[in-house]
Amino acid sequence: MITGLSTGSKSYVGRTLNFMAPLYQALLVSAEEGDTNKARSFQHLSEEAIRVSIVLELSTHSLKN
Repeated sequence: MITGLSTGSKSYVGRTLNFMAPLYQALLVSAEEGDTNKARSFQHLSEEAIRVSIVLELSTHSLKN
């Protein structure tokens, strides 16, 4: 999301945007305020959450097979 912001993006699509909206809102506010360190920190948290969701999805899928 940070890369998109730096290139002027105004909208985003992603499966985590709905249930992690407060995190992304904080990221956007931080970026708008020019606090890039804080925005990067929120970006990192979102990336970690996505990694965890992928691992859980793969684990659940392997248990079904």
